[in-house]
Amino acid sequence: MSISYPSCYCPPLRLSPSGTTSIQTNFTYDHMYRVTAINQYYNGSATVSHVATYSYNELGQVYQKKLAPVSASSYLQSVDMRYNIRGNC
Repeated sequence: MSISYPSCYCPPLRLSPSGTTSIQTNFTYDHMYRVTAINQYYNGSATVSHVATYSYNELGQVYQKKLAPVSASSYLQSVDMRYNIRGNC
C-alpha cells in the first residue's frame, strides 16, 4: 500500500487491498483543497467508477452531493443541502 500526499496533506489517492480485490480511490480537489469528486478503480482496471461529486457555495459549504452516477446527467442519489443564517445545515 502506498499513499502520497500533496503539500496541503489532502490524500489524492488511497489504495485498499481487501483479499484478491484491490481498490484505488482517487480524490479530486478544487483550488481551495475541497473534495469535488471521488472515483474508484478496481483491480488496476482503467475503467473508473464515479462514487460521488460535491458542489460548494460561495461560503465554501457543500450545497449538493451526487452519488453513483447512472449517466452523464442522472444519479442514483442527489442530496441538496440548505443552511440557515447561522451556517447550520
